[in-house]
Parts: sequence; C-alpha cells; structure tokens
Amino acid sequence: MKYSLSILVLVTIAFSLTAELHEQYRVGPDSELEISNINGDITITGIEGNDIIIDIVKRTKKDHAELDKVTIDITSGETFEVKTRYLEDNADVSVDLDLQVPYYIKEAFIENVNGKIDIEGITADLHIENANGDVNVIEVNGIVTVELANGDIRIEGDVIINDIELANGTINAEVRGITEDGAQFELANGTMKIFILESINADIEASIVMGNLKVHDLPIEYTEEKANSIKGKLNEGGPLIEIEAATGNIYLYRLKD
Repeated sequence: MKYSLSILVLVTIAFSLTAELHEQYRVGPDSELEISNINGDITITGIEGNDIIIDIVKRTKKDHAELDKVTIDITSGETFEVKTRYLEDNADVSVDLDLQVPYYIKEAFIENVNGKIDIEGITADLHIENANGDVNVIEVNGIVTVELANGDIRIEGDVIINDIELANGTINAEVRGITEDGAQFELANGTMKIFILESINADIEASIVMGNLKVHDLPIEYTEEKANSIKGKLNEGGPLIEIEAATGNIYLYRLKD
C-alpha cells in the first residue's frame, strides 16, 4: 500500500537535468524484493518499521523529453518490485534507485547492467546479478549469491556466502559461516582475498591456473599442497569452501573470532 507520494522535482545541475521522485509504501512481514535497473546505482539499506522508502533520480545531459523516455514501474504486494523500463533503445538517461527497507525482507533479487550495487544492514537471502559496476554487501543476515562481469565485490560481516562468480575484477570477502552446501568462489581474471573465520569447520580447496596462490596464517591441515592448488580442512572439516581462479591471485587469510 502506497500512502505517501512527493511531487516530481526537476533540477538542473552542472549541465545535467534530473527528475527526482520520493515514495513510501507499507509492506508486510516476509515480503520479497525485486529490483531491475539498467543504467545507474542501486542502494538498499535496512531500517526499522514496516515501510519501504524509495528515492529515484533520473539524469540526462539532454532535455526534459529525454527523461520521459525512461519509466520506473513500482508494484507493491507480497513482492515489492521496482523495474526500470527504457521506452527507446537510445535513451541517454541513468536512474539511481535508493531504497530503505525493513530489516526483515525475506528474499531479494537485484539485477543491474551498468552501475554499482550497495546493500547494507538487512536480513534477507540475496541474489545479485550485475554486468558492470561494484557490488558491496555489508552486514547482511542471509545467504548471498553474486554474479558479476566487471567490477569489484566486497562482502563483510555476518553474511553466508553461497556462490560468488566474477569475470574481471577483485573479490574481498569474509567467510564467517557456511551452509551444508558450502561456498564457491570463481574468478576469471583478477585477485581474490578471502578471509576465513579460524573457528569454523570446513574443507578447503583452492586452485589457480596462472598466478599466485598464498595462504597467510590460516591454520589449514593440508591433504594436498602444491604451488597452484591446495586441499585441506579447518578444524574438524565440514562443508566445502571451493576457490578457483584462472588468471591472477588468490590470497587466503585467517579471520579471528
């Protein structure tokens, strides 16, 4: 249910025209979130209460008619959906989506093409897909899957990682817990820095085709140790943490309790 809507505001700043929209919706417990954007940033932050507050900024270096070539569809219900639609293929418009959502969102599906994705302070399982732009997931209580083509991935806090796939860029991730299915990291070109909690029970396999593989102060009991691959376990062993890269670097670090 939407119960508050601000007026659309047009502003000209630094030779660019913007249209800003502010809306507020009441959502129920265990709602799902679906966000689909094309050009622009997505920011999601957890807040107290039962409302989703969304701020939308459309930008163009052309005129007002250009802004009208892009619309944002919002559907409120069991699934709260925000979708950016380009009415013309050549529309020179970017759209930034800033959402404040209740902490208890059950599950979130986030898609973008060009732009960064920042998510912080919610309780939700996350499914993130992005083509170009950084992805930052901070203090999210849930299981996270990220698929990114070009950019950097940063994951910090009590996040349970399921699957991280990156083509080109860097991965900086903390592994504080894993499910029975384990955790997978895949990188084509770039650097991975994985910080693994020293007290968890897990099996670990890491390999790289061309580049460096180094373990820094992580107490692994090895069953195999080669220049470009390792196998072993932490503590009693358990679900598998699998780390693979084609070209670049893999660095594993101990994360203290």
